[in-house]
Amino acid sequence: MLLDKPTAPLKLQHPHAMLAQVRRCAMESGMGVITVLHDLTLALRHAGAVPVLPA
Repeated sequence: MLLDKPTAPLKLQHPHAMLAQVRRCAMESGMGVITVLHDLTLALRHAGAVPVLPA
């Protein structure tokens, strides 16, 4: 699954819940997820690996 900034339109408290649900669904189905995020805190909390591109 590819997600491009999926948390951008969400209010402050909802991105964590949405990414946790994506992770649960991916683990249950065995599907991989690649997500583009600009919030490093979200990425570090919810991802298995976080590659960072230089600015």
